[in-house]
Amino acid sequence: MDRRTILAAVAAIGIAASLRAAEPDQKTPDGPKPSPEIEKLGYFLGPWTIEATVKSTAAGQDGAMQGREMCRWMPGKFFVGCMIETKGPMGTKQIQGILGYDAEKKVYKWWSFDSQGHAETATGTLKDEVWTWSGESMVGDKLLKTRETMSGTTPDGYALRWETSPDGKTWTPVITGKVSKMAMPQRPGVTPGARPAPQAPPEKKN
Repeated sequence: MDRRTILAAVAAIGIAASLRAAEPDQKTPDGPKPSPEIEKLGYFLGPWTIEATVKSTAAGQDGAMQGREMCRWMPGKFFVGCMIETKGPMGTKQIQGILGYDAEKKVYKWWSFDSQGHAETATGTLKDEVWTWSGESMVGDKLLKTRETMSGTTPDGYALRWETSPDGKTWTPVITGKVSKMAMPQRPGVTPGARPAPQAPPEKKN
């Protein structure tokens, strides 16, 4: 490639850049934004601990149950993804769950899949700071209606009550307990929310 060809190519690039600069700015169309109802799911973000009591059912014996839960926004902030692990009378269970909102039916949705081969869905409502989730679950060899109530909600946690019913009229409490927000670990000597003090640059050695 000779010198004249190179100069012509550079000139063409410069002209194209000038034309682009002269064009009016084109804004990228705004994508969909989460609704206020979806934003309320932000309550469940963060790490939680679970302390509960399980009452005897056809599926197992009663006893204490402990667990941990981590929930985060999924990309786009339309859904919240949760990882849960519990240890109780029936051993250890791991659960992958997703929280969302159905704008057409105006209800919240919960989808879950666990390490014991169960896949469940539930619909939820929020009224007077109380979350109520209704669904169905296999308990032993029976398909029962379920109701999970999260009451007394504060930034620090809430009271949990999980019940079952054969007909949706008579309810039997199976799990009752408390879910508490875990404090995020802080580095020693660092005040939460504070910016680290600027450090002086190292002295140069001659």
